[in-house]
Amino acid sequence: MKLLVRLLTVAFLFLLLLIGALALCYFSTLPLERFLQYKVNEALPEIEVSSLKMDRQSFAPQSSLVLSGIKAEGRDGGGRAFEVSAEKVVVTDIFTLWDAQRKTHLSASGIEFEGFDVKATQAALEGDYQASGEQWRFAGPVTIERIYANGQAIKKIACRLEADQKAFKLTDLNMQLGTGRVSGEFMLEFGAKFPYYMDIALENIPTKQLNLQDHLDGILNGRLKVRGDQHSFSEIEGKLKAPAGVMMNARLLSPLLSYIPQSTQKKQIESIIAQNKTIFVDVFALELHSRKANFLKTQFDIESKEYNLDVNLGVDINTDGGIQALLNSDIFSHL
Repeated sequence: MKLLVRLLTVAFLFLLLLIGALALCYFSTLPLERFLQYKVNEALPEIEVSSLKMDRQSFAPQSSLVLSGIKAEGRDGGGRAFEVSAEKVVVTDIFTLWDAQRKTHLSASGIEFEGFDVKATQAALEGDYQASGEQWRFAGPVTIERIYANGQAIKKIACRLEADQKAFKLTDLNMQLGTGRVSGEFMLEFGAKFPYYMDIALENIPTKQLNLQDHLDGILNGRLKVRGDQHSFSEIEGKLKAPAGVMMNARLLSPLLSYIPQSTQKKQIESIIAQNKTIFVDVFALELHSRKANFLKTQFDIESKEYNLDVNLGVDINTDGGIQALLNSDIFSHL
């Protein structure tokens, strides 16, 4: 009889403990906060989330979990801090999270991000999430009201995001930059070298939106395709053109002088540069082509009727060292 009483007592205490644990999970956000922090750090080893908090959690019909007021802070591998928050996250049919054969539908709204010299406001995403062990995948549309970077504001961003533990890809990318538009696609693989690919089209972009206003003042159209990693390029194809001409600071011609043979035109260009003039050029076009590994062929076409100027020049640039080597080259370091 005493043994039966002890067994019933232990069973009762276990039941109270179980009820308490379930109540803690239902009424407190702490267990879910810790779980989500662990899962994010597991899925994205390149970053570390040091803090994750939420204001409220609740359950809705169709086994949906609704999270409100989420805020996370952390750092990347280089020690750069970031902060991300979301007003609301809805996980439809949460039980599929434990079924690798089924997809879970996720939606998030009111997303804000700040870090890595970038700030994004009023972002939203919706799509399907699927996970199995350390393997995971998300696919769906993303919208961002505004991104601030390098002193510029990019507005009305929309794209389709496909991401997993190995890479992320943006397709059907479309955004407003000043009075113009940018469209295309971008892909980045996670890893030691961070391989990437992009194909971007520019339509009626004001030069000030590209931080070129000290050298060029006008509207630009163009397209740029780049494949490479943080160390080098394997492919570059690009065109940039001012469809209605552009005002140009004559100093922009300085790096081209060493490639122009002695002539009347070279003397004329030297005179314009010496006077530090801003001139109107009727034709401004730049083309980029990967000729071979670590070498980029550039073609400049610049014409000004006012100054009887006609420059048609091709220059090879050593790009061993990636984007930084290109920016540090004699041709582009003046920009």
